[in-house]
Amino acid sequence: MQTVVVQSQRLPLPHPFLRVALDSVSRWAASQGFSYEFLGDELFDRIAPDLRKKCAHQLVVATDLARLCVLQELFVDGAQRVIWCDADTLVFAPADVELPTKGAAFGREIWLQQERGRLRVRRKVHNAFMVFCVGDPVLDFYAYAAERLIRRHAPPETTPMVAQLAGPKFLSMLHNVLDFEVLEGAQVLSPPLLRAILDRDTQVLTRYRAEAEEGAYALNLCASELARGSVTVAEIDRVIERLMADKEIYR
Repeated sequence: MQTVVVQSQRLPLPHPFLRVALDSVSRWAASQGFSYEFLGDELFDRIAPDLRKKCAHQLVVATDLARLCVLQELFVDGAQRVIWCDADTLVFAPADVELPTKGAAFGREIWLQQERGRLRVRRKVHNAFMVFCVGDPVLDFYAYAAERLIRRHAPPETTPMVAQLAGPKFLSMLHNVLDFEVLEGAQVLSPPLLRAILDRDTQVLTRYRAEAEEGAYALNLCASELARGSVTVAEIDRVIERLMADKEIYR
């Protein structure tokens, strides 16, 4: 299949670990004979001016919609399969990646969170790693629904909208009803999981393994957690080193 992998990130890169993550995806794409495209701020050219204005205070929402528009364009240009990977996605076990040859699929989010002294687990899907094959209606439907959602529910322009308005929260709601195919190995690195990997915390890792249907081949590093102060750049650097050195560390 003619496959195109797409990533985007504003330049210059704010953190060196993003270069490591981007390179891991581009190397994986090259090893499979896939085309690879990287976009900067031109990603947002696909969004109508009024929608860009609505999203001015929450660019992540604009990104959630723009990535879908880019993937739609690639099908028009002749692609048979398109893959989106967030810039902070690390493919650390490329030989284990298995992709569908028809339909659509989304990454698996197993989010660990400490609440009142207890470790809670939430299973969702995410849009940091998505695959769409030609002829499947899911991409067009998701793009239509995301745009309509933003138009109808965006708050006044001076108020930031919910960050996951058209992203994982909305996608997981659709998944609960429509039951999309899930890329179980395209997972997410929550702060408790990050620290469990670094500390070799067998109790937390065992809990995580019990929730995961298979080992991960890619992890979204959740760089957005840096702004919340729940992780540090140094911690992300260390976990990348550990994962690249030993992919079985928490599988």
